[in-house]
Amino acid sequence: NQMVQDRAKLGQLFRKVGQKELDFLTNSGLWFGFLLGLIQLAVALVWENPWALSIGGMIVGLATNWLALKWIFEPVYPTKIGPFLVQGMFLRRQPEVAAEFSKFFASKI
Repeated sequence: NQMVQDRAKLGQLFRKVGQKELDFLTNSGLWFGFLLGLIQLAVALVWENPWALSIGGMIVGLATNWLALKWIFEPVYPTKIGPFLVQGMFLRRQPEVAAEFSKFFASKI
């Protein structure tokens, strides 16, 4: 109930716990957007439609956000792909996140 009344505390909690994922989202958007933007540039040079940049920008934005969110939250359970064990970034940090949540609630609520 107190978290609903003081929404700033909820924002503090999510910023503190999810900072690594937020940084990843920002950085991945920069790099993926740049790489997909180069493809968009090539398409715009060949296809002289005035909507090419607008439509391409929308596709690049959707693709980068979709990909980054998939990497943060999926796969839910650890999955072995060849020699690698893959799991969503946030879910892989579950023990650390749980400790941060409990510390936050113990000291602020």
